Amino acid sequence: MWLTSIPLMLAFSGWFKVGDFILLHGLLAAGLYYLTPQALGRWQGEKPTSIRLALHAAWLGRASLAPVFWPFFLILNAVWLLIDYRATNGDFTIPSWDTAHFMLLLPFFAWLVAIWRCSPFCQHRIWSAAARWAGLAVVLDFLLRAYIRYAAPQWLFDCMLLSRIMYEC
Repeated sequence: MWLTSIPLMLAFSGWFKVGDFILLHGLLAAGLYYLTPQALGRWQGEKPTSIRLALHAAWLGRASLAPVFWPFFLILNAVWLLIDYRATNGDFTIPSWDTAHFMLLLPFFAWLVAIWRCSPFCQHRIWSAAARWAGLAVVLDFLLRAYIRYAAPQWLFDCMLLSRIMYEC
């Protein structure tokens, strides 16, 4: 998360500096900590016996936070790292990059709802707030990636891959 989008935004746009970025996310984290309910401890209900039941329990908020949060978070970041690496090396075209992001959107929203609903089921309130902050940080990263794709694709993609009608390199 942010291994590509934030450095590109800091290097090529004058929107914000590093201190502004840190302040924004510090305020977001503090606000989320204040608004997050107290942690209730691990989920004490019955354990799901299959992946389908585990996903259903996560969607309904009937699961502990850690098994809901970590698998998709790690997969999402690994996929983003791979597609950004391939885009910077010229292996991915813009439509390929769009397709990879679009395929992550629906599972991302399901994951965001699941971590929001399961966030009380952890050991400490700080982990609930951190999971919610990470979910909102991924939303901001998706928005930054959309901006890079539509407003400044030359930051990430080779100029030869871009349409000469729309962009001059």
